[in-house]
Amino acid sequence: MDLCQSLQSEDVAKTFRTSKQHDKNAEKIQGAMGAQHMVLNEEQVAFSDWINTNLISDKDVEHLLRLNETGSDLYEKMDDGILLCKMINLAAPETIDERVINKGQKLSIFKQHENLTLAINSAKAIGCVVVGIDSHSLNSGQGKKWLVLGLVWQLIKMYLFKQISISNVPGLVNLLRDGEELADLMKLSPEQLLLRWVNHQLEKAGSSRRIKNFHEDIKDSEVYTELIAQIAPKDAGVNKNALGKKELLDRAETMLDQAEKIKSRAFVTPKDVVRGQERLNLAFVANLFNNHPGLDPPKENIIIDI
Repeated sequence: MDLCQSLQSEDVAKTFRTSKQHDKNAEKIQGAMGAQHMVLNEEQVAFSDWINTNLISDKDVEHLLRLNETGSDLYEKMDDGILLCKMINLAAPETIDERVINKGQKLSIFKQHENLTLAINSAKAIGCVVVGIDSHSLNSGQGKKWLVLGLVWQLIKMYLFKQISISNVPGLVNLLRDGEELADLMKLSPEQLLLRWVNHQLEKAGSSRRIKNFHEDIKDSEVYTELIAQIAPKDAGVNKNALGKKELLDRAETMLDQAEKIKSRAFVTPKDVVRGQERLNLAFVANLFNNHPGLDPPKENIIIDI
């Protein structure tokens, strides 16, 4: 049984909040009844990069990729619904039967809407929040970028979290605290598990640092530097030189250079780290966990009640 269950609406809603620090890096879009929505440029870039990385070899979407470096064409490329259907199957394999997806470079408007409706219904079925979303509102001509980006984030998050399970990583039992049972661990959200995992690795590394969030507590890159050095394979050549850098951006860049050595440089730029961009830092840590959990196997066989 997965430790991370389908994302609940309250959990997802938390990920949609932004703060004033991002105002300068966001596009503000006027919605209905005076509502104002923000599209963060750094998220647009990071999510587009993820799509390029994970779907670039798929022949069905080769006419849509690569998305450009700024991600500005993300919304138009979503219009025919094929990319969304493919992302859903990455997040939850075999949710959509590939045979029912309308494919091709020049789909009629009708077939595009069929794909989008299929994607929305399937996203809802696997636990995404799709309130206010239909095949028309997702069309780039409507200008509702925040709806597209919000759905894309939910799917990326599901993809990253689906591997956080006892069946995939039995060593997660190492995160149990005194007096806890396996059932207690399985009640934790993926974010809570990742926080425990980071702190567990920091303790193993002999660091006195601990974190309670993925924004304020990670801005100085010290936690990341210790974490990467702890989980990296011994022959990866990872170092802690970042700790000697005084400027936070320089320190973050040096830290990310180490992440690249273990093929885990994704989602964040040095600025995203220093600004404490929560969504992207959460994704960065989840990706680190998936690539290098660094957890000892349990001493006894684990029996999981479904």
